[in-house]
Amino acid sequence: MALDTSNPQPAGQPAEPSATGTAGWQYVRDLPTPPEVTTLIEAKCRGRGWWWRWWHRRLLDPATEDLKLQYHYGGKIVAVMNTDRGLVVIAAGDDFDSPALANLRERLPPEVYQRTALEYLPPWNDDTTYV
Repeated sequence: MALDTSNPQPAGQPAEPSATGTAGWQYVRDLPTPPEVTTLIEAKCRGRGWWWRWWHRRLLDPATEDLKLQYHYGGKIVAVMNTDRGLVVIAAGDDFDSPALANLRERLPPEVYQRTALEYLPPWNDDTTYV
């Protein structure tokens, strides 16, 4: 079961997914794209002169995923994994001792844990933005 994203908020306000099985995993591409992210992507791409070129679409998707991740989980530590469907958030918490991240290694199968990275995401509208 995916996260309830019916009322997503900046800075990671959606409920934290559980790390037991894939039921609580949240695919970043399934998160809604807020207007702020769309505006930022369009501005950056037009500034680089390649917005109109269809073959650069493969560069836009990862940038959009990174910005959506920062928008929805900014200020949090997230456990993410790259899959065929794109990035998936396995767990998120305010610190390493949060219930969602504590003992993550023991709760995940070894093949999943080996592909999982922990990453701190700066808060949305911070000086650091992923583009």
